[in-house]
Amino acid sequence: MRSDFLDSKNQKYHARPNKILGLTEHHYGEELEGEEWKRLHQNTLECLKVFWDSELYGQLKETPPENVLEIEDLTHFLIGDLKVWVSLDYCRSHEDLVHIYDWKTGRSEKEATAEQLACYALYAKETWGVEVEKVQLVEFNLAKNKVIDYPIREVDLIEVQSEILDSALSMQSLLFDKPGNMAREEDFSPTDDEETCRRCSFRGVCSDSLS
Repeated sequence: MRSDFLDSKNQKYHARPNKILGLTEHHYGEELEGEEWKRLHQNTLECLKVFWDSELYGQLKETPPENVLEIEDLTHFLIGDLKVWVSLDYCRSHEDLVHIYDWKTGRSEKEATAEQLACYALYAKETWGVEVEKVQLVEFNLAKNKVIDYPIREVDLIEVQSEILDSALSMQSLLFDKPGNMAREEDFSPTDDEETCRRCSFRGVCSDSLS
């Protein structure tokens, strides 16, 4: 963490942006009080400690290697012709079920998390042929030290699948070359909401006047 912070502060990411971390605050010259950096650092350490000391981590350590299905692998599945990319934090088979875990380190919205995990359940079905009734979805909110189960019966998988397709179609409608996945900058008007711009990690592309 300290090494990444110093690399970012010294702007080393300009030489290798795909390998070296660059923080938004450093890139745009935003001032952040030292106490704020310390608070973020302390929050990270507390989340790590919660994880190491948790009963769940104790259980995961006992999982035989052959039962670990995935850990943060960037992979995909298909919904019709649409390629959907996913990266599961941790996934294992346990007691005739496939358990999919998602770590959260800050505030999470139940509905959004349920949809995210439902997408993972669809992935498990397509990848390993697991019936959705055999998938256990679990959120571990490290900031709150709270483990939350999402019963699959409460998640409308058909609705989630439909929302994924609708979202993709909406984005594709903005392309001038759908097969090539190409867009034209002139087809996208800048927003008038500067607050949105100030929160955007790529705001420098549109305007150098925002700080």
